[in-house]
Amino acid sequence: MANIRFIFLLTVIVIIAGCAPRGNDSQTGDDKAAPGSLNLSGKISISGAYALSPLAQAIAKGYQEKNPEVEFEFATTGTGAGLEQISNGHIHLAMVSRMLTDEERAAGFYSIPIAKDAVVLIVNRENPLLPVIMEKGIDPKSLSLLYAGDNELTWGDLVGAGSSDKITIFTRGDVSGAAALWAGFLFTTQENLKGIHVSGDLEMI
Repeated sequence: MANIRFIFLLTVIVIIAGCAPRGNDSQTGDDKAAPGSLNLSGKISISGAYALSPLAQAIAKGYQEKNPEVEFEFATTGTGAGLEQISNGHIHLAMVSRMLTDEERAAGFYSIPIAKDAVVLIVNRENPLLPVIMEKGIDPKSLSLLYAGDNELTWGDLVGAGSSDKITIFTRGDVSGAAALWAGFLFTTQENLKGIHVSGDLEMI
């Protein structure tokens, strides 16, 4: 299930405008900017989606190579927290791993797509039924019952095998773009997803 990850609200033009020039246009000699440099300085704060952070940091590193006096401050807090922080004016850019809602667009949020994203189901590699799962897959209807229905399915129910072992479900408890996309795939909302709540990618893993 593919979607697009976004950085919101500020275009490159706004980022440039937010960084103070280091001097006037008459700089020469050692003070002259390197080729491709905009001769800028300042700090840009970025927060939001866990999965987007490594890519955003790589982009920031490339930008700093041409503008070494521009500093970036990163925090991985999740999509929801990133949107809240940028709404309150606490950061310059929010990393968000889902589409903007109509309400967010109406509120003035602007999205800049920088990558494609995939949300996948993770199964413990020591699960004895993993070979069966890899061969047969899991029916989406069964997944919907497992994550959002009233049925407590066993592994045998889920993959058509003889196991009566209970399934332990983990799901994102923080306001997460990935969880919102997963819930949409199951025709429900994140609030209705069952399971043990965790925060962020590392805790999920």
